[in-house]
Amino acid sequence: MTTPTIDDAILAELAERATASGLTVDQWLAAKLAADAPPTPPPGRSLYDAMNEVGAIGYVTDAPADLSTNPVHMEGFGRS
Repeated sequence: MTTPTIDDAILAELAERATASGLTVDQWLAAKLAADAPPTPPPGRSLYDAMNEVGAIGYVTDAPADLSTNPVHMEGFGRS
């Protein structure tokens, strides 16, 4: 792991903010990082589940059920 180099002025600002919050710099930084982290999806929930919940599965009714069953639809798949 690489240790970041942080300017003294920024370290002083971090210490000031942490102290004002009643926390150590480590605690303050951890809280800020946790607050900015994206929410963790519930275990076992897939994209399919999420799309199904909002009605996005089965939305197109005039298309083949599975495009992969017809080789014409798979032409060029995986090529850029």
